[in-house]
Amino acid sequence: MPVEWHMIGHLQRNKARLAVELFDVIESLDNLALARELDKEGRRRGKIIRAFVEINLGGEESKSASPRITGHRCWKTLQSWPICESKD
Repeated sequence: MPVEWHMIGHLQRNKARLAVELFDVIESLDNLALARELDKEGRRRGKIIRAFVEINLGGEESKSASPRITGHRCWKTLQSWPICESKD
């Protein structure tokens, strides 16, 4: 049975290349800049990046996830990328 590796926790944009190399799923996509970097690295490797998008529904400033309105825009942007795959 194959093992699927998940990246859990905050991921810095400068670590995207390593994360794409090491993990099958990114569970902490919290901003578009990181999404762009993951997409770029995925394209370089011909790999679909599977990720969970964090959205800060409570609007808490202490959380790093996108606020609700930005989260909606983020989701629409991600869906438009050919390398991005969404699951309902």
